[in-house]
Amino acid sequence: MKVIPIEPSGYVVKERIVTLGRTDASGIRRLIAATDETMRIDLTFGRKRKSALVLDTGHVVITALSLDELHQLMILEETG
Repeated sequence: MKVIPIEPSGYVVKERIVTLGRTDASGIRRLIAATDETMRIDLTFGRKRKSALVLDTGHVVITALSLDELHQLMILEETG
């Protein structure tokens, strides 16, 4: 099980991620709006939303990290 750190105290299991998207994309905005509040996980810690991760459980994780930052975290997790 590989875990990706999201901000200071949030983690996501890499194998559970189905897709990533920018929160300024209309499809992701609609997905976030349509997702039940109990299935949304906000890991922005008060910062501006930049990306969202959709998990295989149906949860949507909202982060303040850019897609590039998430990609770098995934690469770091793979290598070590």
